[in-house]
Amino acid sequence: MLERLIKKANEFASRRSNWEIVDGLQNPQYLIYCLVEQIAREAPHAVVEMAVIGDVSYPEEILSVHPGHLMIVGAAGYGKTSFCRWSVLRDVEALAGKRSSVIPVYIRLHQLATRKLGSYQEEFFEESNLHSLLTPTSASPVEKLRFYLDGLDEVSSLERQRELIDLARTAAESDSRIQVDRALKPLMSVPLLATLTVAVYKKTRALPENRVRLYDIFTDLLLGGWDLAKNVRRNTKFGGNQKLMFLSHLAGSMHTYGQREVRYKHLLSVARKLGSFYEKSCKALTDEIVEDGLLSFAGTSYMFAHLSFQEYLAAKDLNDPTGQRQAEVLKLFFKGSNWWREVLLFYVGIAARPSELHKWINEAFSGASSRSLDAQNRYQFLLESMKQMFPGWTAGG
Repeated sequence: MLERLIKKANEFASRRSNWEIVDGLQNPQYLIYCLVEQIAREAPHAVVEMAVIGDVSYPEEILSVHPGHLMIVGAAGYGKTSFCRWSVLRDVEALAGKRSSVIPVYIRLHQLATRKLGSYQEEFFEESNLHSLLTPTSASPVEKLRFYLDGLDEVSSLERQRELIDLARTAAESDSRIQVDRALKPLMSVPLLATLTVAVYKKTRALPENRVRLYDIFTDLLLGGWDLAKNVRRNTKFGGNQKLMFLSHLAGSMHTYGQREVRYKHLLSVARKLGSFYEKSCKALTDEIVEDGLLSFAGTSYMFAHLSFQEYLAAKDLNDPTGQRQAEVLKLFFKGSNWWREVLLFYVGIAARPSELHKWINEAFSGASSRSLDAQNRYQFLLESMKQMFPGWTAGG
């Protein structure tokens, strides 16, 4: 079965014409190619790369010229959300200038991560004025809708991810006017990390040696370090360590519950666990952190400026002296959950004890209920990450 899929994928990939025009994306064999590529990523030992075709560039207006649906895939920080928001703004400008009849609908999927789902009309068309435009008797009939379903990888449950994809599929099959764009997630190869690296270098004139150190420095700068560097005096009431303590516990709590945004009562609950000082100061502390830029506030909800900041801070909160929390997270990762993947990578760098970490990972892998190929690949992934984080370290050392 796999050999036949690989053969079809190679046939598709070997025809350069399939990559030179957008029409190639509509070829049914393209899906087979994507499937084989995914298999290669998840189980690299199952396939052998014979040749590299090279980079493929598609036009900026791909959403307009490609009639089908698109899924944008990339690691955290690659710019998937930026692409969605930029595209929505361009669609709005074109609609306002009467150069297009496409109505963009931007949906943050993490908002649908935990609640009971209704119909696609209820979940994707919350605004009443949008509801009215969809009715057949509307005075301004809609010719085309473009859904931007942003942050599928920020939904922690794989089952809920499938439910959201099924909901989008139902919407597209029920209404021919709907086009769906789904956005999923070395230092300088990721745009966000490249931006942070440049920002840190401008302020410190030094390059961080690894990803953890980069986030250490940048978080410190956001929480007051930049003010000191620029000799700016803000009316701040809280120190960087106080903010970091609160943010780490908040990130750990949010990640545990699979959340990307929370209401103020959740922040207050975290503050209450930290003691009376944090409970009494919670509103002022939160406002100051929002001004710093690590938290953002929209409507009635708070969220970290980027998922990677939440993951980094959740890793700092993972330092349970008993080791139970870390062990539970590692167990979930070996079972196939990717929600804690980046947190574990940050934790490996923060712990900074390669020999003990290696022993811990080995014990967890040995005791894993599943020793599947996927679990083995995850085990190898962690070892490779340790080698990158600790140059000179070897698994046998």
